[in-house]
Amino acid sequence: MSGANAMSNRFTKLLQVGGNKAKTKVKNQMQNCAVDRFRKRYSIIRRYYKVINENNK
Repeated sequence: MSGANAMSNRFTKLLQVGGNKAKTKVKNQMQNCAVDRFRKRYSIIRRYYKVINENNK
């Protein structure tokens, strides 16, 4: 856990030093990551439901 903690500490220091541009960049990267994960999960769920609907017809 200490390794991850050190990483997050380094992250916050970088953000404090880097100013707004770096902050928004990191924020966008995090959001994109979350969006990608959500899209993958959503596409899997959609595929699953499509199969169920086909079976119900």
